[in-house]
Amino acid sequence: MAIKPSTIRCGNCYSNGEFGQKWTVWQVHEIQADGHSEEQGIQVQYRVLVGKHRRKYKLLSLEEFARQVRYEVELVETTWQRIK
Repeated sequence: MAIKPSTIRCGNCYSNGEFGQKWTVWQVHEIQADGHSEEQGIQVQYRVLVGKHRRKYKLLSLEEFARQVRYEVELVETTWQRIK
């Protein structure tokens, strides 16, 4: 189950909820309105912290980003914990 786009916040981290090598954690760097295209609307720039393309910045629409993430996470010492 994806989270609601309205709950996504800049600076927070989110996971796709997968296991093994498919597991990914993203940190939202910036949320911005795309002035060039009404179709794309609000854009999310995020950084991959864990998983494929680690340390890279990427850009998705807010709706697409919300479909990919399953829950918010935070780093507690050396372990990513789900925020309930």
